[in-house]
Amino acid sequence: MRFGNCHKIRHAGFSAMFGAPIPAIFRDQLCPEMLGKRQPNVPRWRATVQASYRFLPQWSASLALRHSGAQFRTLNNSDTHGDTYTGVSRFTVLDLRLRHQLSKTTSLALGVDNLSNQRYWNFHPYPQRSYFLQARV
Repeated sequence: MRFGNCHKIRHAGFSAMFGAPIPAIFRDQLCPEMLGKRQPNVPRWRATVQASYRFLPQWSASLALRHSGAQFRTLNNSDTHGDTYTGVSRFTVLDLRLRHQLSKTTSLALGVDNLSNQRYWNFHPYPQRSYFLQARV
């Protein structure tokens, strides 16, 4: 297969991570009513997909999509309203980052986390859209 501009493809990157644990309580002699319940604070599934592109030798940009599925905070799985204080909600957010390599050891980056400004919870509300500036020496 031949692409029209192989230079651009050479400077692109892609990564993906997917996790689907089966965190269940299989044995509990002190609380048998917990058998078969899902372990607290472990999402049903979690995924991250990231694409990056180096458009000049010192400049790169990346875009990431992060997802965390439904999860419980309590052992008996009775907390079904995740979008409130003490709850844990599912979320899907998009992050954007621009990076400039100043030297071999020094770089600057700026970006936006939660680009779509989604509201989600983990005991308290997560920050919504966040901007950052990063310097590494």
